[in-house]
Amino acid sequence: EGADLNVPDSNGEISTVNSAHLSVQGWGSSGLVNPKWVPPRSLIGTANTPFDVNQLNILLFVMTCLWLACGILIKRYLNKRSSVYVSRVISLIHAVLSTMYCAYVMLLRFLQFNSTPQYVHYMCCLPEPPLGDEQLAALFTASYFVADTIGILVGDYFDPLFIIHHVGALVILGTSVYGRIMGLEVAVGIVILECTNPQMHARWLLMENRYDEKNPNSPLWWFCDTGFLFTFFFARMIVGTTAATSFLFCPTAPIHISIVTFLFLVFSLKFLVDAFKKRAKGEKWTG
Repeated sequence: EGADLNVPDSNGEISTVNSAHLSVQGWGSSGLVNPKWVPPRSLIGTANTPFDVNQLNILLFVMTCLWLACGILIKRYLNKRSSVYVSRVISLIHAVLSTMYCAYVMLLRFLQFNSTPQYVHYMCCLPEPPLGDEQLAALFTASYFVADTIGILVGDYFDPLFIIHHVGALVILGTSVYGRIMGLEVAVGIVILECTNPQMHARWLLMENRYDEKNPNSPLWWFCDTGFLFTFFFARMIVGTTAATSFLFCPTAPIHISIVTFLFLVFSLKFLVDAFKKRAKGEKWTG
């Protein structure tokens, strides 16, 4: 049997809900999912059972090694390219995969919400541990940041801003994964932050190959250049600001997570302003 949880209903009144009714085992009753269907996490355990610390450490180590191996293979294939070029390729791959996986994780939670409508109104710091899938999604991105930090330290493109960015991200991801909190919030944040990165990194790679000079009016360049600014503005400045504001005022959010979230929002705004300024002056800008 689950524990009794106090959850706000649609009218803002507190009602008691048993956590057993919130588990993924009840999704079949929503009518949207076949009761026999189970998420991939069930290959290791049950979908709503978080990993323990030892499992998390092993997964983080293995995933980090896989990212490093990926970098070595790409570097060997692109033997005439710089370390930063290889890093951009890997970052593009990570952005696509992490966005897709976290969107899937969000779907799992929203299906859970559908079977327990009163749960929808609890918008931050869900009153139960993250799903195993949510931990995997956060670990996938955390392992990438660890591997990329190693690449920055040993490569030829050291940049303190990247180090600060990665450390800040790892603070949030580590708190969520090992603290067993904010599984959905982190998945939402990853989607918001990473969904714009494929265009940004593709733009950088196109510029590195002088595609913008050879095909300045091509649809591909427009999508990665002008289209990126629209995507970035909508995802981070509109959706991201709304999500971050809701989270920042959540009384149960850890203070260090709130601070890092606010700083990411400020840096995103600065990046967008700088990009528009350079664009207005006709100067090239990189992300």
